[in-house]
Amino acid sequence: MSLKVLVVEPDAASLAGIEQLLRRRRFLVFGCENSYTTSQLLTQQSIDVVVGDFLDDSRLCCDSFIAQIRATLEWTPIIALLNSFQAKHKVQYFRNGVTSYIHKPFYTTELIAQIKSVYQQQIDFRNYLQLKPDHGEEKLFPVEVKLCPRELSVAGLVARGLSNAEIAQQLYLSKRTVEAHLQRVFCKCNLRNRTEITRWFLEHQYDRVLPKS
Repeated sequence: MSLKVLVVEPDAASLAGIEQLLRRRRFLVFGCENSYTTSQLLTQQSIDVVVGDFLDDSRLCCDSFIAQIRATLEWTPIIALLNSFQAKHKVQYFRNGVTSYIHKPFYTTELIAQIKSVYQQQIDFRNYLQLKPDHGEEKLFPVEVKLCPRELSVAGLVARGLSNAEIAQQLYLSKRTVEAHLQRVFCKCNLRNRTEITRWFLEHQYDRVLPKS
């Protein structure tokens, strides 16, 4: 079954180009240029992944537009397309519910990989929720763990699917520093891999309030 991808891009030429390259990879693509057409589409069509540039057009407010999408597609992954000017908005994007991001210009293979990755992560999370103990039962991972704010930030970005390099860029750290924080998270929480970090992070609902870096 083809993934249904919503592409939000205020520039008509860029929108047409992204739609074309995704259709060549057998995605079912829906294109929108603004918040109004996006809102109309979301009332009529289910979507698997959203890919969008939410700041280029003055009609599209990052906060309200992403909130509008999140209100309809609560768990659907959102990939933000950022140009160099928008790089400073990365933290804002994540706090508003964006799952991941790609810098413009991007390679086709990079976008395809991101779409497949965030979608698979969502499937894994839904499968995890089905196996998650009911309220009141013993949790899979200990809650009596104290992480420093930086460690919690790193764990949260791992849970959102970012690589170590992307986390380093997001938090303005070196990749080696991110790896050191990640190793301490593994040790403190007795976790073995990034999947367990994601489950631990979501189980304790730390994703609801991501600490400031």
